[in-house]
Amino acid sequence: MADRTTNTLYESKGADRLAVPIANGETLPVGTLVQIQSGFANHYDGTSTLAGIVLGGENLSSTQIPTGDTSLTPDPTVYVDASGPVITGIPVASATVIGGYVYCSDSNLDNATITQSGTKAPVGFLVGFRTASDCDVQLFTPLQHTIGVQGGGGAWT
Repeated sequence: MADRTTNTLYESKGADRLAVPIANGETLPVGTLVQIQSGFANHYDGTSTLAGIVLGGENLSSTQIPTGDTSLTPDPTVYVDASGPVITGIPVASATVIGGYVYCSDSNLDNATITQSGTKAPVGFLVGFRTASDCDVQLFTPLQHTIGVQGGGGAWT
């Protein structure tokens, strides 16, 4: 075996930015919480592990929203921030203190609350609080979300 003698640029991706194929017919606007179902990005509803928040994507609709179409080759993808980002200035119903878990039963962070909905695991926690309509939430990474679910923070059916 010989040592490398020429430049080779390998394609790589970090675990904090994912390019995930979009489920067929789904539209995933920037700012949407997503989960991965059967290998495709779809709206977060708590039935699968939180993947992160949409930053952009391919196959844009007339309103510039990434849209899934599995008849295309390759499948259009959505770009997801899976790093556990802090999302600032969002409303969190019933929020009063920093450190509280934040739940969201759908893909819209504007519907966040500190009240657990059924068996849904938290999507993050409060790291900034000014009022219940102006909070900063650190989202969990997919690994943190999985650990929370497996540890009893919630369960999917």
